[in-house]
Amino acid sequence: MEAGHTTIEWLTVATVSRFHDAHLLKAMLEGEGIPVFLKDAVTAQTYTNPLGGIKVQVPSPEADKAARLIEESGYQF
Repeated sequence: MEAGHTTIEWLTVATVSRFHDAHLLKAMLEGEGIPVFLKDAVTAQTYTNPLGGIKVQVPSPEADKAARLIEESGYQF
């Protein structure tokens, strides 16, 4: 790794089985300024019910805020 570069640790804050649920959570979190990565989203586009689901991931410093926002939203997935 080059000097001055840091590695971002991404943490899973939710796991969903449906592609649209992942994108709804992504939109909600990004609307709050939290970057989101959908791990295994490509697999979900290929298979109806991907083994292990789609992981909604955020940078570790944002994980607590993201989890709180998801909980407060009352979103059921």
